[in-house]
Amino acid sequence: MTSVESVELESGVCLGFGATNARRAVCEDGDIQEFASIETPIHPELFFDWMSRQLLDAANEGHEWLVAGFPGPVTPDGTHIGPMANVPGLSARRYNLWSELTKRDTAMERLFEEDFKLIAVNDGTLSAQAAATTIGKNEYDRTAALILGTGVGAGVVVKDPKFEDVHRADNANPLEIGHVLSTDNPIATYEKYYGGPAIQRLFQRSPKDMTAEHPGWHHVGHGIGRMATLLSLMNGVELVVPCGGVGAGGSEKYMPHLEEFMEQYLKNANTAQKMLTPEIIPVAPENDQSFEMFGAEGVMRDYLTRAA
Repeated sequence: MTSVESVELESGVCLGFGATNARRAVCEDGDIQEFASIETPIHPELFFDWMSRQLLDAANEGHEWLVAGFPGPVTPDGTHIGPMANVPGLSARRYNLWSELTKRDTAMERLFEEDFKLIAVNDGTLSAQAAATTIGKNEYDRTAALILGTGVGAGVVVKDPKFEDVHRADNANPLEIGHVLSTDNPIATYEKYYGGPAIQRLFQRSPKDMTAEHPGWHHVGHGIGRMATLLSLMNGVELVVPCGGVGAGGSEKYMPHLEEFMEQYLKNANTAQKMLTPEIIPVAPENDQSFEMFGAEGVMRDYLTRAA
C-alpha cells in the first residue's frame, strides 16, 4: 500500500452558503484567513452575482481554485445545484451553475479557459471534509458531519487507504438525514424537530437566547444522539461531528444531555449497537460559522487524486 504525507495544493478560496449566511475565506496549509460573512442573498440574481464576483476576485488575487458548498443537492459533476430548500428565493428549482455564472460576466468564460478550478459540493460534504481533518486528524475511516443550523443535514467522507490525508465523499447515499421521520407523524422530520427554527417554534425562544439550563438543550442533546447513532448504524460512521449554528453554537449547553443519552444507549444496547457506536465530538461554539471552510482543501485533495 502506497501512502503519502500530503497532497500539495496551491492556495484557494472557499465559499460556504447557508440559509442565513454566505461565507468566504482563503484556504492554505490547513488554515483559513480573511474570513468574512454576509447575509445569504435570497434572490437568484443577487446570489449568483455575489458568487461570480468572489470567483473573479479569487483569480485576480492569484488563487488557483475555489470550492463552494451549497445547502442542497449538487450533481456529482458539480454542474447543477439546488433546490436549496431553506433559502427563500432559491428553493423552487435546480440551477445550471455554469450558465448562471457565465451569463453574469463574460470574464467568467476566460477564467475557466485559464484552468481556474471551481468545485461545487453539498455543504454536508464540505463539513465532513473539515471534520475528518480538523477533528478526526485523518485517523478515522468513515467520518460524518451532522449539520444543525436553519436546516438539518449530513455528509460522510471515507478515508482513501492509498493516501494519508485524502478522504472521498460518499456519494452512494443521499444522506438527507434532516428529512428522515422522527415520529409516526408523516410530516415530523428531524429538521422540523432539531433545526434552529424548529427549536424556536417548540420552545418559543431562539437557541441563541436559551441558557444552559433551558430544557431545549435536553431536546437537542438527545436528538443529536439519535441522529449520530443512525449515521453509524446505516453508514458505518466511526466519528460524528455536530456543527452549524445549533450543532456547534450550542455544543457546550447540550453536551451533558448528549452524554446522558449515550450512557443510557450503551447501557441498553445490543451487540450490533455497541459495535457500531460512534465517537461524537462537536465543534466548539466559537467556530460555528467558520468550521466548514476548513473542508475546502479536503475537497480539492479528493478531486485532484481521483485518477490515482
